[in-house]
Amino acid sequence: MKPLKPIKLFISYSHQDEKFKEQLANHLSSLKRRKIVNEWHDRKLIPGSDWDGTIKQELLDSDIILLLISSDFIASNYCYDIEIKKALERHEQGEATVVPIIIRPCDWKDLPFSRIQGLPKDAKALSTWNDLDEGYLSIIEGIKGLIEKQEENKKNTVQVEINDFLSFSHDVIIGRLPRGYIVIQDVEYSDHPSWSLRASYYDYEGNWRRGTHYHESYRKRWETPEGQDSQCSKLGIQKADWNLADSALNLIIDIRGREREDLIEDLIENFKSEYEYFDYYKSGVNIPKPTIPDTFINLNKTGEIRDIIEELRIDPWKNYDLKTLHSDFESNRRSAYLILYDKLSPEHPALSFVKEIIDTYSETFDLDKLRDWSNKLSNALNDTCRYIR
Repeated sequence: MKPLKPIKLFISYSHQDEKFKEQLANHLSSLKRRKIVNEWHDRKLIPGSDWDGTIKQELLDSDIILLLISSDFIASNYCYDIEIKKALERHEQGEATVVPIIIRPCDWKDLPFSRIQGLPKDAKALSTWNDLDEGYLSIIEGIKGLIEKQEENKKNTVQVEINDFLSFSHDVIIGRLPRGYIVIQDVEYSDHPSWSLRASYYDYEGNWRRGTHYHESYRKRWETPEGQDSQCSKLGIQKADWNLADSALNLIIDIRGREREDLIEDLIENFKSEYEYFDYYKSGVNIPKPTIPDTFINLNKTGEIRDIIEELRIDPWKNYDLKTLHSDFESNRRSAYLILYDKLSPEHPALSFVKEIIDTYSETFDLDKLRDWSNKLSNALNDTCRYIR
């Protein structure tokens, strides 16, 4: 089952195991060519970049984290104290999946990651296989099986659609956003410690995008801005709509944290407003297929431009790699013009104004000049949104 977008693999390893990492990357080629996965490791760092900040960000953005276990890996302070710690934290929060890959025989069975099922088969160290290709194939098959299982679990949230109505075999909450809707499941109260809620995001054509789940032990992480952004990304919600999706994530937290006597209807009422649309449905009822709320019509039509505005933001408190920013902005400025050209007439003055700003861009801009330019373009694009109908 192919995911809607490539699964991001983060490879954590010791440089003493470089040859194993390179061969693993080669054996991932079939999955990469079919756009099932993209892998990242520190050899992809750009010269002059903030290597520590970039590694940590890539680790936070990953879906699956591969730990290449060896004595050198365990001896590395950075691998053990930074990468493993953050990887296990994200694994426990349900934000990513950690997979230990035993590269060379070593004393690893009493370490924190030892409770997680590893690879290759039977956790037999890769270097001890008579045929290394067989060992790598065992790893690849394990990764493929993990991805297939994750995608199948997400698909289990799929809705049944009959004659423009939806139906579920259990109670659900549906929250509508500008370009899609969130289906929150497993909302019935349970006193079992493992009770967790599932959430899936669909576009208004009914196409499932991605899903996530929430357990009470995730609360501390979910309540942070970083945690909420991570969950919006995991759900496949478009970036410009993340601020509107926060209320759905907070509702999930409240539903899981409620007492038995608390009514879901009362919790939902606390979240309803001009820009928040939540409805609670009992199992088996015919639910009208969700449609875009009138309040969100314009936000729906301007979604692509609003996404670009978000991508153009340069926050003063963040560390950025200038080369990467230039590369991203080159792509964004082209996309912005093409989108507006399609939505406005070629002679529209707003399009001409945007093009004037786009044409002032220079790849020689330092960070301050690039920020000034991006602010000007963002303001122009934001103003242009009022002309999109």
